Formats: sequence, structure tokens, C-alpha cells
Amino acid sequence: MDAPPAAERRYVTEGALFVGVALLYGSTFSSVPTADGNWYLDLIDKRIYKDVLNPTSAGTQVLMYALRRLLDLLRVPVSTLAMIQAVNALVAGVGVVVFYRVLRAVGGWLPGLVGAALLGASFGYWYFANGERQHLSLVVLLAIFAWLVRARVDDADPGWRFVALMGLLNAVAVALRQENFLFGFAAVALLTVGRPWRSGVRDAAVYTSAGVIGTLFFGAMLALCGVAFGVYSLGEYLRYYFGGWLVDSVGRPQDYQGFEQATRFDVPRAIKGQLTAFVAGTQVVFDTARGLVASSQRKVAALLASTALAGFLMILLASDLWRARRLIRGPRLAVAVGCVVWLGAYAVLHARYWPTVTKYHVVTLPPLVLLLVLGTLARSTEDDGAGRSWRGGVWRGLALVLVVFTINVWAGIRPWHQYGQLKERLTERRDRDFRPSDLFVSTESGIDRIFDQVGEHIHVKNALIKTTDDEVFSAITEAIRERLDQRQRVFVYNFVPSPYSLIGINQAPPRGPRPLSARAFENFFAGLQKTYTTRQVFAYWEEGKAPLYLFGDRLEPFWELAK
Repeated sequence: MDAPPAAERRYVTEGALFVGVALLYGSTFSSVPTADGNWYLDLIDKRIYKDVLNPTSAGTQVLMYALRRLLDLLRVPVSTLAMIQAVNALVAGVGVVVFYRVLRAVGGWLPGLVGAALLGASFGYWYFANGERQHLSLVVLLAIFAWLVRARVDDADPGWRFVALMGLLNAVAVALRQENFLFGFAAVALLTVGRPWRSGVRDAAVYTSAGVIGTLFFGAMLALCGVAFGVYSLGEYLRYYFGGWLVDSVGRPQDYQGFEQATRFDVPRAIKGQLTAFVAGTQVVFDTARGLVASSQRKVAALLASTALAGFLMILLASDLWRARRLIRGPRLAVAVGCVVWLGAYAVLHARYWPTVTKYHVVTLPPLVLLLVLGTLARSTEDDGAGRSWRGGVWRGLALVLVVFTINVWAGIRPWHQYGQLKERLTERRDRDFRPSDLFVSTESGIDRIFDQVGEHIHVKNALIKTTDDEVFSAITEAIRERLDQRQRVFVYNFVPSPYSLIGINQAPPRGPRPLSARAFENFFAGLQKTYTTRQVFAYWEEGKAPLYLFGDRLEPFWELAK
């Protein structure tokens, strides 16, 4: 039988990539959104228009809000989380296909397939599709990158109209996620490296001008949305959108600012954040180095070993790029420089703001992966005896895909899916076993959203941010006494705060020179145990007190107090 035509084989490969990624992600999503996902759901479901127009991802949030309203109009019975997850799974599949086209433009189909699989298996790209806002804008960036790479490979003058269109698409990406103005530096590198300087400068100027004009236009459109929603004036939102939000937030006490490493320019931690976005085992390595987990634990030891293997394979792939350096010329050199600029431009921002927050590094996964496989891609197009060496690179790449896939499932995807199942069981138990008259006391727990739906709740952290600890602890003591005197039930869980929550508590003005320690909460709860009978109702995993990769190893008690 004759081999299928190249174009037909490409479409089969792309279809398999799209379907594979969409089905894989859709089947492994958790019923719990990741990171800021709950805030994302609330702004849509509760129609919090000021948050819908939060500048960092205003375009994405407006689109999801509009889709939610459309589904409501059509009476489609789907939750907002499921809607976002479905969109993200489909868009992630498209992104992998577009990335595959980039790789095919500069090398063979097999190394390209391996590189596309690496992006699909990477931790941040997979994990944050579970309910976050990175993917729509990233796919736009990938499309721009793919078209610019194709133009360079074809070695033709792209023309000012094409370049202007790319600049306008960059403006769309900025509207979807504001930090994407940084991608313009990578695009300019692609347009200029290896070309006559006059043509390069001209196209860079056209791209930049179109991007600026488009950004101003979309900013104005979002400002009109603010006017239509009745939450902003035109001038107020434009000032807020074009940098006012950052000026307002810098220096304002926030939880993350209690961590010294999040308040200074920190390249090492930015590198750690980037590597964690690629392979979740990076977090295990750093937690072990800081003494937060013991390497003697069986799962920790296994993750450390597998992460070391992943790092070794990455070094081997990087060495392939070094050995193929003489082949990195012309369009490939422009692609390599564009990837380095893409990584570097975002790294500068992320090294200054929230360097270790993994989701912010999802946007730079494509250039990282491309640089890893670029040496093998370049060798795969040679007709000489280099065939064996590039096939070795493919085998190393395939091994890295398997190792990264295994680590990310074991350390992140599966535990988060299990956490969602735990919350589903707790929701069923809440509906079955708890009453509107119950009182719940907790200090910023991962299960607050479940028990906030029934009874009354004392959120200890929120109270301590507003007033002194003496007043808060006295109020809690009195509230418990009154409820039990009335023969009603009182439940206490996660009373001792996590280290992160404790920082937020101690940053509040009422603390003054007297910061609270975990011991103060432990002593107060010990007093409650001496005064009342305590019964453990169940045990659960508290996300703020144990790393995700050790899900289920350390459980927190959910107490009932009684006289």
C-alpha cells in the first residue's frame, strides 16, 4: 500500500493531538478549580462586574461572562466550572496543534510530535486548564508565533499588512491577558534577526504601531463595558487599565508580600517557578532542600529520583542543541533568538512579581520546550549520516515525555482530582448531616466554601484582620457558649492557621507590634478542649498545610464541641 501523502499524514497527526489532549484533560479535571479559580467562578456567577473587568485578564473574563450568559439564555444545564474546563480543554488541544505546526516548520514530524507531546504533558499547561485563565491568550500568542515562523521559513517579505495583522493579534492577546505586551519583544526578534536591517526595522515599527493602536482600541472597548455595567466611568477605567491597578497594588499589604522572596527581584525563584510549570517534581526538590518534607518518605524519594531523571534528560536534549549549533542559522536562528527573548522578557517581570507562582509561568512553556527539542529538530532535516544522532534525540525526548507525564500525574493531576472527589463527598455529607442552626469556626480552610453554604460561620482570619486577637478570641468563646447553652451544635476545624494564613493575619493593622504565632491558636483550642467535650466527626486533607503531592498523608480533624 502506498504511504499517505504528507498533508494527509499531518492532518491525522494534528487531529490525534487535538483529540488526545482534549480527552486527556477533560477526563482528569477535578471538580475543584485550581489557584484563583474560585474567585474566577464567583465573578462570573455573582456578576461582580468590577472583578470581571480586572485588568490582568479582563478580555478573558468578559468572554467567559458572555458565554455564561449565553448558556443561561439557551438554558444549557452546565456549571460555570464545567464550561471553563471545556473551553480550556478544547483551547489547550488547539494550542498543542499550533505548537506542532511551529515545530514542523523548523524540523521533522517525529521530533515535532515529541515536542508537542511535551507541551501537552507539562504540568502548568495541564493543571491550570482545570479552571484558570491562561490558555486563551496563550493560543493567540502561539498562532502569532506560528505565522511569523512560517513567514521566516518561506524566506519571503511578509508585507506590512501581514505584520500589522500580527501586531493587532498581539493586542488581542494583551486584552485577554495584559502581560502579553511582553510577547512583542519576541515577535520583533523573529521579524529582525537575520534580515536586512531596513526591512527588520520597518516591520518592527509596523508591528509595534499596530500593537499599540490595537491595545488602545481594546482598552477603550473594555472601558465601555465598564460604563455599560455601571461600575466605571470611561476615564476611570482607562487609568485603571493602563497601569493604575499596578500602581495601586504595589506596596499595599497583601498576603504574598509577607514572603521576602516575593518582594524583590529574584531570578533563582523565577527559574524554580518556570521549571515547576514544566515538571511538578521541581516543587518536591525545593521542599526537600528547605527541610519542609523528609526525603526518607517513600513517595518523596521516588519523586526526587524521577525528577532527577527528568533533569538529566533535559540536559541531554540541551546538549543536542549545542551539538547542532552549526545548523541553527537563518530561520532557525531567528526562532531560537525569539524563544530566548520570549522566555527572558516574561522572566524579568516574573522575577519581580510573584516569581514562584507556577501559573504565571505557563505562558513561557512553549519557548522552553522548543529550545529543548530544537537541536533534534534541526538534525532531523539533514540528509547525511546524522540520522542516527537525531533519532537518539527523539528517543531521549520520548523518554522525557513519559517521565514528565508520570511525575505530573503522580504529583499533581491525580492528587488534585482526588481532592475534588473528597470535596464532593464532603458536600454530600454537609447536605445530609448538617443543619442551618450549626455554628462553624475555622481559620481560612480549603473546605470553607462547602460549609459556608449551611449554618453560620466565624471566619477567624477575617475577624483578626479587622480587630484585636483578645476581642476575637473572646467573641469566639462567647459564641460557642451561647450556641451550646441553646442546645445547638458547634464545629471547629483548621483553627490553627497555615503559615500562609498566619502571615496575612500578622500583616493586619490590629496586630501592631504583637504578632500572633501558631502556638496562640493551639493554646486557645486546648482551652476549648478542657472546657468542652470534643469529638472528631471526620478527618480531611487541608490544602494549606500539606503539599499537593502528599495528598492524604496528613489529615486534619473536623471537631464537634459539646457540653
